[in-house]
Amino acid sequence: MKIMTATTINEKSRKDYLRMELKEYMQVNEGMTKSEMNDLCEWVASGNSVYDNPYFCSDDSGRPMDYISAIRFNDEMRAEMVGFFESCSPFNKNWNDVTCEMF
Repeated sequence: MKIMTATTINEKSRKDYLRMELKEYMQVNEGMTKSEMNDLCEWVASGNSVYDNPYFCSDDSGRPMDYISAIRFNDEMRAEMVGFFESCSPFNKNWNDVTCEMF
């Protein structure tokens, strides 16, 4: 027989709460891709809330972005940065035709 301590009860309660939060979130936010859903499930399984993110991204009000919003925001910023640096690259064949706003 396994003895339940206050720590294991609290841990179980937390996991149950995070699972419930995930289920409710997935019902409301139906536009997620399969990959986003898998990433979100892994994030929650590791003990995190759907309403937090690993990038410490915040919305305009200063509140942390939920996981999916932060992932999408991060992907958009990464794509913009890659595009910007590719256009400004000295190895770009059309370097003379590119006006880099930064310079």
